[in-house]
Amino acid sequence: MTSILNITAAAAERIRELAVANDGKPLRLSVVKSGCSGNKYDMKFVDQADPADEKVSDNGTDILVDPHSLLMVFGMTIDWKEDRFGRQFTFDNPLEAGRCGCGESFHV
Repeated sequence: MTSILNITAAAAERIRELAVANDGKPLRLSVVKSGCSGNKYDMKFVDQADPADEKVSDNGTDILVDPHSLLMVFGMTIDWKEDRFGRQFTFDNPLEAGRCGCGESFHV
């Protein structure tokens, strides 16, 4: 059975580091309307979980997923990449049908 989403070891480590810097607040993932393709991933630390949020645990860390975003992130993998060009979370979403030219937004 496929998990709601997967968090790589590198992403989990980075999420834990950021949580410490954010007073242990939970990280929440949402899909919001934005950009020329229509949607973007939004990750932010929140004061508390919404009762409807789905808690996802993987590689020793937890994140909350907005209930309205669940169907758009099902089966996605969140990773943390560092190279000479930058450091960022990446989202490998098998449901994406395309991305805009700059890579900031997507559609399913």
